[in-house]
Amino acid sequence: MNMFKLNAFKNTDQSQLDPPKSKAELTRAQILGTALGLFREKGFDITTMRDIAAACGMAVGTAYHHFDSKEAIVAAYYEAVQLEHSSLVIEFNQKKHNLKQKLEQAFFSKLEIVQHDQKLLGVIMRYIGDAEHPLSIFGAHTSHLRQAGTDVFKVALADEKLPEHLNELAPTAFWALQMGMLLYFLHDQSGGEKTKKLVTAALELALQLLKLTAQPLIQPLVTPVLRKILSLLKAHALLM
Repeated sequence: MNMFKLNAFKNTDQSQLDPPKSKAELTRAQILGTALGLFREKGFDITTMRDIAAACGMAVGTAYHHFDSKEAIVAAYYEAVQLEHSSLVIEFNQKKHNLKQKLEQAFFSKLEIVQHDQKLLGVIMRYIGDAEHPLSIFGAHTSHLRQAGTDVFKVALADEKLPEHLNELAPTAFWALQMGMLLYFLHDQSGGEKTKKLVTAALELALQLLKLTAQPLIQPLVTPVLRKILSLLKAHALLM
């Protein structure tokens, strides 16, 4: 997993990065930062590995030694996004906040990280339907990122006293909602404002549902449904 915070790659100047531990890490960081800059400027499809190597002032073979394709660079970006998001959520939850604040932070911090990267997100999302592709968010190659994304919401919900089955289901449900947020954001031409309003409304509904399902009188009605949903998700390996 990439060791740097993603915000460091908003600028290709290596002085913006935390000092790598080795020359190889320095070279990898240079390639990643330069490539992301070119992807943002020229677009993913137009940029070539030769362009990236030239911008780094290195042989194209050196670039391929660290990343065997442009998709591998996007995969490193994908990991860096999740690493930074996880770190921000963990840090935020070290202090006392109510559930609404914790969920809003979990969603909006992710949106803030990717706010300038609609095109890069588009590259990742184009492979949703190809489970064999290394960038597919539902593929085997990204299972650790799905787990990390779900764990973000486990952290946010850790102090909540939810019914057993809901406690198990909620982190995956919020992760799925977050993926929906990112898909909507791809087509948001308002700079993310429409996405924020949609998420705010969705979270209000989600909080009402959580509160409702936690009521003692409602639990006998809800528990069998939650149990069936959990069984279905587990049977199809969809619950992280």
